[in-house]
Amino acid sequence: MNVNKKSHLSKDNFDILKQISKEPEISQRKLSKILGFSLGKLNYCIKELASNGYIKVKNANLKNKIFYYSITSAGTFAKKNFAIKFVNENIEEVDDLLKKNRTNFNVEPSKNKKKIDTIGIGHNSRNSIINLDKQQKRSKPLYKTIEINIKRRKIIVDDIMSTHKGTPIPSWIELSIIDVCNRSCSFCPKSDPKIAPDTYQRMSMKLIDKLTDELIEIDYKGSVTLCGYGEPMLHKEVNLISNKLSEAALVEIVTNGDTLRPKNISDLYENNVNKLLISMYDGDHQIKKFQKMIKESGVPDGFVILRDRWYDSSKITV
Repeated sequence: MNVNKKSHLSKDNFDILKQISKEPEISQRKLSKILGFSLGKLNYCIKELASNGYIKVKNANLKNKIFYYSITSAGTFAKKNFAIKFVNENIEEVDDLLKKNRTNFNVEPSKNKKKIDTIGIGHNSRNSIINLDKQQKRSKPLYKTIEINIKRRKIIVDDIMSTHKGTPIPSWIELSIIDVCNRSCSFCPKSDPKIAPDTYQRMSMKLIDKLTDELIEIDYKGSVTLCGYGEPMLHKEVNLISNKLSEAALVEIVTNGDTLRPKNISDLYENNVNKLLISMYDGDHQIKKFQKMIKESGVPDGFVILRDRWYDSSKITV
């Protein structure tokens, strides 16, 4: 059998393998209904998959012509490869989009500089400035659109099953890198200091280095998201953390956006963050504010995702 031909898998055939892997024995009629395929189309795809050795066709009732289908080890392998290939094909190199080589890393003075210096958080770290000089050009590609990003996340979470020494490993990791937030949202445990007081603990680069090395060691293929009860942008080494983690995974950051400035956004992009998600809690006036900021930062379209997180009476149903 031609190896190249066998390694090719269409989206329709991938969907069939995905359903069969969930239900090892499934009737053609049920499979057709789930996928929304006509019986003719499904039959054609089934024959193609069987001829390539991806599935086995079992006859359960010859008299009533009822057949069942099970996925083979080759089919499982092909399904996994398709998922990984889908991820890789939907990224685009955008290093040349930042036309100016940013050499000035002077950070604008913060209104809360005195407080930030006291607790040791924020973007005023001398260390961060020195290290950023070494990472002036992004070295990792970016997913093109929000739609592609959503599909990519779904495939990573739902369909890429990775193992290490026979043990399944996660495909999505959420990391809380700091235990402090500048907001006090009613829905968050941090709003009650008796339950979740600010301790100002920060994840160290030593731990990030160790985590990255271990993810590389197990051949991790998923994503790492910096989020949690703490505001990740308050960690003074957020750029260094992102850049290091990008050696082993896709990196996303979820932030309330309060500390963001155009330069912060461009720094995150240059340090290989794949997506910056801004949760807006105050109202739709924030959309214009962040859109202006994003434009001034010079990052590509799709790098920043604005998320509506405010609520009013018109959105409440009884």
